[in-house]
Amino acid sequence: MMQRMKPGIMGAFLYPKLLPCKNMSGIDMEILKIATEQKKEIKGFETIAFQSAVFDSIPYDTQAKELLKTIDSFNVYRKSFDTLLNVYRSQQLAAIDTMFTKSEFGVEENRDILLDKRNQDWVEQLKKILPEKSIFMAVGAGHLVGEKGVINLLRKAGYTLRPLLNK
Repeated sequence: MMQRMKPGIMGAFLYPKLLPCKNMSGIDMEILKIATEQKKEIKGFETIAFQSAVFDSIPYDTQAKELLKTIDSFNVYRKSFDTLLNVYRSQQLAAIDTMFTKSEFGVEENRDILLDKRNQDWVEQLKKILPEKSIFMAVGAGHLVGEKGVINLLRKAGYTLRPLLNK
């Protein structure tokens, strides 16, 4: 299975190793657990097949180089990831945006494919959903920030957003 997997997806398997915690369930799994317990409807903006196809848009050699760079510089990435977690927890959106433009995260060259286009698609879906009902939405930190981030796109679409303080 690993031999057929795209390097960009294989890189995602390294993320848990960057985290300092022992329990590796992840926030997404905790949210799913709570939603299931409360019998809430769970939907995704994208299918797994679509997410996999995103990596088809990025040249294979680019993905392979990023994966090797991550493996070779794992300790550097761990420090960067710790910094990202700290700025995320303290809700420093500008700092999150700055971090995603750094080469350690391998996003800058393909930001339009990995984040921007997908954010626009999600906001278009939300324009149909939000007038009908309130929802809880969870996305990765990189999707929140920047000119083409979900927060800014929703504001441009006329929505009023207010942050919830992370306590």
